Amino acid sequence: KKQKNPIPSMSTSLPPPFPTVRGLSSRTPEEKEAARKKDQASHNRLRALQKLPGNEVCADCTAKFPGWAALPHGVFICIDCAQLHRHLGRHISQVKAINTGTYLWYDDEIDAMEVMGNRKANSYFYGDSGIERADKSDSRTNKERHLRMKYETKKWLTTTPSTNTKTKTETSSPKKTLGRISPTQKQQPTTTSTTTKKNDGLIDTSWDSWGDWSAPTTTTTTT
Repeated sequence: KKQKNPIPSMSTSLPPPFPTVRGLSSRTPEEKEAARKKDQASHNRLRALQKLPGNEVCADCTAKFPGWAALPHGVFICIDCAQLHRHLGRHISQVKAINTGTYLWYDDEIDAMEVMGNRKANSYFYGDSGIERADKSDSRTNKERHLRMKYETKKWLTTTPSTNTKTKTETSSPKKTLGRISPTQKQQPTTTSTTTKKNDGLIDTSWDSWGDWSAPTTTTTTT
């Protein structure tokens, strides 16, 4: 019986400051147990990051309130774009839900979301090209084409991010320019009192295992 190829470490070919995030197959039982114990704190931290300016709109389109993340890019994305990221392949992008309490999150993954975030990541992916995110109403074909140029061929990627630090409000309008921040400016989440639903059946699953994304909170723990 053939075994599936292990999920690689997600170093990809992205330049600093994009972090290296370890693949799921490299997690030890001790790390998984530690992640389960701090699951509520991890999700509180993610929700605080999600509320920061720029992260409340999908990094790839204009959809608001994104509930997924793409690693190692460190961006918050909507469910539609998360499905498209899956088509890019796990060697390019791996997606993980942040709102369901179903997926285990590890410290290095959350650190990647904190170090990057949508504005900072897009300042590298788009640079001064003038390219904007896709509109949420664009066709699936057009969105996937945009994502492939952005993440697969890295058509606009630059090692020198946009120097335009003037922030414009992220809206659902496709005519608005992306807000950008300095790559040296680390996001500072504020203290949040948000609580998460207790889940004693957390699963440690592949990030693009779409059969699990809507699983109930009573799912059996995967080892």
